[in-house]
Amino acid sequence: TERQFITDKNWIGRYACSSEEGASTFHFEINATYEHGSFEGTVYEEEFSGFTKDVLHVKGFIDGALISFVKTYPYHYSSNKDGTIFTDKEKRGYEAVYQGDFSEETVKWSGDWEIIVSEEQDQRRRGTFITKSIVGAWEMSLKRE
Repeated sequence: TERQFITDKNWIGRYACSSEEGASTFHFEINATYEHGSFEGTVYEEEFSGFTKDVLHVKGFIDGALISFVKTYPYHYSSNKDGTIFTDKEKRGYEAVYQGDFSEETVKWSGDWEIIVSEEQDQRRRGTFITKSIVGAWEMSLKRE
């Protein structure tokens, strides 16, 4: 599995997002350089890149059948309840943390992703935090030329 990632640096995938309006699936493509178990590169993401024409940064590692990577948005973007997307280049972008496993059966990586939207100290319980996050499932496979 690691050998595939070394020789084939382009991966295509999709992630699912749920909201009050229902579930949506968005496609992405990773172009990364792999070296000594780690990889780094860029991501073209259907929703973000399609709207902004910008790419995301990706950095992660593979350890056997386990994969972990972080997609970093270059600046803040969000969508309103009506689905319109807006950006704020003055605000820092989110980090989406992906964890998953490789399946020999499906020949795909899959797992869960999470974006922490906010974290604040719980005023009622000292030493604890209230975290608001967006979560979903994802999968990716080698891009076939």
